[in-house]
Amino acid sequence: MGRILKAVPAALAVPGLLFVVSCGSGGEADDTSREITSEQLTQMVLTLDQFGPEYASFAPDEKNGVVNIDTASEDDFDPTAERGDLQTFGFASGYEAYYSAQEATAGGSVFLGSQTVIFETADGAAGYFDDSITELSEDLGRTSGDTTLIEAEKFDVDTAANEAVGMRGVARFTNEDGSSTDVWIAATQLRRGRLLGAVAIYAIGADDLEKQRLEGKVKGLASVMNDRIASVLATAAPAAAAQ
Repeated sequence: MGRILKAVPAALAVPGLLFVVSCGSGGEADDTSREITSEQLTQMVLTLDQFGPEYASFAPDEKNGVVNIDTASEDDFDPTAERGDLQTFGFASGYEAYYSAQEATAGGSVFLGSQTVIFETADGAAGYFDDSITELSEDLGRTSGDTTLIEAEKFDVDTAANEAVGMRGVARFTNEDGSSTDVWIAATQLRRGRLLGAVAIYAIGADDLEKQRLEGKVKGLASVMNDRIASVLATAAPAAAAQ
């Protein structure tokens, strides 16, 4: 199944999760059709302060940086099949910026961040979205390493992107002593031309009110990320022909 969200660190190793639903804006000019550099991809991810001051103490994940086809597929339930999907749809590159709580405690967020991925064509990026819809139901109940996806459902996201989606779910991690830890995830993903952007927050022991708050936060951050991507593309736009 196609997915681009990162797994959390080994202590809470949750496979990346992705839900997709089309809400395309259709007919708009594609500002991603020109060359997009690796440096521009790094500017499109969200900074830690954009998640809010409550996360100021979170530390950068050691794997932050450029994403290649191997790192993009390694956390999937079926890494080999995922790598094949990425090749089929023309994966080019990506960049991730994730952060984790230095002391994870029950009742709150433990991991959060964002990621950008670029495909060779807009059709390839859209195809990757569509492929995820097809394979979505197959992941419920599946296990990757010590982690099993036990709940998953989508929610609507309103952005100016070509496509956007929200996801909430629960992944159960089996600890070395045989006990288990349930990790709740709220995530959004958007497609803008041949670019995909994802934002996610992972929490342990959050009550319903906190889950609702975090879901609202990732909804809002989807628009923030779309605006950030648009700003980077506008700043890097080629000079007008008439000068």
